[in-house]
Amino acid sequence: MTQETRRLRISEHFSDSLLFLDPPDYDDAILGVSTEFGGSTRVVYDFDKVIEINMALLECSWDEAREYYDFNQVGAYVGEHTPSYIHVYKNEDKGVVEEWLSC
Repeated sequence: MTQETRRLRISEHFSDSLLFLDPPDYDDAILGVSTEFGGSTRVVYDFDKVIEINMALLECSWDEAREYYDFNQVGAYVGEHTPSYIHVYKNEDKGVVEEWLSC
């Protein structure tokens, strides 16, 4: 799915108010939209992808990109639709996830 398609689908099905991370470069990090108790919705971003995008946009190291993320993204409350960030366990981590599930 392209950046434009993600942004358009979220706008059509939910609202533009969910799309806080600008520029749209961050759309590549969108995993989906979550719905919480009470009906509140928020865009869910892939943490690793957000850090990668920060590094590219800010032309900085991983540590600097993480610091930017801590203060300006995950550390920013923007109302009931404040985005969520998830650490995704990809296929190469499948064994780790299976270990967690077996506990």
